[in-house]
Parts: sequence; structure tokens; C-alpha cells
Amino acid sequence: MIIYNPPQILLNIGGFKLHTWGLITAIAFIVSFFLILREARKRKLNEDHVYWITILIIIGSIIGARLWWCVEHHNELSSNLDILKFWQGGMSFYAGFILAFLFALIYIITKKINFWKYADVFALFIPLGHAIGRIGCFLNWDDYGIYSSLPWAVKVGNDMPRHPTQLYSVLMNLVIFFILLWINKRKYEKHNKKRGMFGFDGVILLSYLSIYAVFRFLIEFIRDNPRFYGFTVSQYVAIPVLIASVIIFVVRLNKNKRNK
Repeated sequence: MIIYNPPQILLNIGGFKLHTWGLITAIAFIVSFFLILREARKRKLNEDHVYWITILIIIGSIIGARLWWCVEHHNELSSNLDILKFWQGGMSFYAGFILAFLFALIYIITKKINFWKYADVFALFIPLGHAIGRIGCFLNWDDYGIYSSLPWAVKVGNDMPRHPTQLYSVLMNLVIFFILLWINKRKYEKHNKKRGMFGFDGVILLSYLSIYAVFRFLIEFIRDNPRFYGFTVSQYVAIPVLIASVIIFVVRLNKNKRNK
């Protein structure tokens, strides 16, 4: 068992508080953005579109993630104004992802640009940003797991030792990130035969959604989240996400084969 005192506030100067989670999340967005921009330039995508999509994703992810977390954990809020304190942590990834996706999709449809090409570039770095963000969750000590007697179980204050599910998420998101890097490399192989099943636009996004859905469904069993009929909201979301992404993957793969 590991005794841990989470550094939730890094600085407190004259009433100004620099929250660990807010800082790490900001770093996650910044790192992801510059890597996305570099990849977009490499793929000769319009930079203005990348800027606007990024802004919309940030807005959508923060609003969606915070609002849904507050709905799930409304008993933990001392006042309605606490809903606005997103810098303190307490965010729901799937809700943020869905709203960010909708915001970006509206922009893409309005501007009539290729959805799949831009989606692949952004999806490539989502797991890396997510991994960095989960480090912030660990430092803030939220999104933790259920009771555990394992040697690496973490005990904070007078609470029971728990699974450090934030660190599990960091590891898994990094694994997903490197898988996507490999798929991205295969996607742009010069020879079509080497590309195999990864040579079509949308392969990065669909691969990410399906892999993450499986991981999220499994890890929810040891996360301390509200349950409804035995499952968490994220598990109920993960199932249709997995099914839809696999179906679309197969459809686009077959379409790509017919067009060769």
C-alpha cells in the first residue's frame, strides 16, 4: 500500500490558487495542439480549419465534460456555482468527447471539408493528451478506483486504499497512442500492398474509438463511479461506440478495397 498526499493546489498567492489538475490539463491541450498542427502541415491540411476545430473542441470538451460530471456527482457540489469550477477537476471524458465531436462536426459540415482526413489527424493525438490529463487526475486524486489490497493500492488521508485507476488510464492511453502511430505509419506507406487494412481515411479515428471503448468498459469495473443496473454510464456509452466504430470501419475498409 502506498500512502499518498495529493498536491491539489500548487500555488496559493494572495488568494490566487493554481490547481494541479487545471495546469496539467492545459499542458495536455497545448502539447496535443502543437502535435496536431505539425501533423496537419505534414498532410497539407488547412491550418485555419485546424485552429477553429481546436478551439471548438476545447470549448465543447470542457462544457460537456464538466456538466455531465456535475450531473453524476451532484451530491458533491456545495452550490450551483461549483459547476463552473472546471479547473479543480471533475470531468467526464465521454461527455466532453461527444460534445467536442459535435461542435467540430458542425464546423466541418458548414465549411464542407473532408471530415475523415481532419478527424484522423486529431484522433491521432487524443490518447496522448488524455494520458497527460490523467496524470492531473492522479495528482488531484479524482477518478480513483474501488478498494484494493494490491501492493500498489493508494491510500489518501483516512480513506481506504484504492486502485490508482488514473495511472492505469495513463498507461493504456499511451499504449493506444503508440498503436495509432503505427497505424498512421502504415496508412501512409508508399506502396498500397503494405498499407493493407489501414490505407483509408478514418482508420485512425475508428481504431481509436474501438480500442478505447474496450479499455473504458473494462476499467469501469474497478472505478468508483455511480452504477445503474450494475454498469456505469461510461460502460453504457462504450458499447454502442464500439459497435458503431467497428461497423463503420468494416464499411469503409470494403469501400476502399472496391475503389482500388
